[in-house]
Amino acid sequence: MSGQLQHGFSTARLSAPIRDAYLHAKLLVCSTFGIGSRGERRITFVMLELRDRRWPDTKARFDSVVAQLDENSLCLDMGANAGLFTVQMAKTGATVHAFEPDPHAFKLLEAAAAPYANVHLHNAAIGPRDGTLTLTRDKNFADDPGRYTVGTGAFRSTLNTPGGESFDVPMIGLRSFLASLGRTVDLAKMDIEGSEVAVLEDLLDDGAISQVAQLFVETHEAQMPELRRRTRSLRKRVRKQALDHVHLDWQ
Repeated sequence: MSGQLQHGFSTARLSAPIRDAYLHAKLLVCSTFGIGSRGERRITFVMLELRDRRWPDTKARFDSVVAQLDENSLCLDMGANAGLFTVQMAKTGATVHAFEPDPHAFKLLEAAAAPYANVHLHNAAIGPRDGTLTLTRDKNFADDPGRYTVGTGAFRSTLNTPGGESFDVPMIGLRSFLASLGRTVDLAKMDIEGSEVAVLEDLLDDGAISQVAQLFVETHEAQMPELRRRTRSLRKRVRKQALDHVHLDWQ
């Protein structure tokens, strides 16, 4: 979808400022007049393209932090899925705690992390507190588990086909887990399909967000309309508190 919007119009040829202005204008129009499921999907795709514009800088920042890790470093990969970024961090020698609640993805994560004794795996979701979380898969999960496992989550997504299987998983409270480590986390990546909102609210309220030196988070307000207001509030809090170590444009 990146660079290509409705009716075949390509934004790829536009200069960066004009392209961003066009996308913001289209988002305003879709938000005002896009009613119903089709309207929600239009909003989703425009918001995702705006995020795509920020991704290269975010990934470059992440890679620069990874380059500074060593065997004395401590990392978290929350929503590790098949382990792509778990392995990237583990190769530095850093201790990595990787969390993945989906059973199918966790098997892939186990295989990817097998060569690294410095990786500790947790078949659990991350949340604001210890407990249980109900996740729902895309209805088409069985057709292509590798593709659809990334969308398994606790919130309705405009990118998913409803009607999929629901199941309960254990949930680990991030604030209490951070406290148990007894030291600052050097790098953390969080991609937990909407649950990031409650987790970040809790960390900000408690001040525990300072226990992570660099935090990269994917927010999901584009495809999860119910989270848009709270996510906007989170972004405002992060800006107001000048939390430059919190990066909310992961994807």
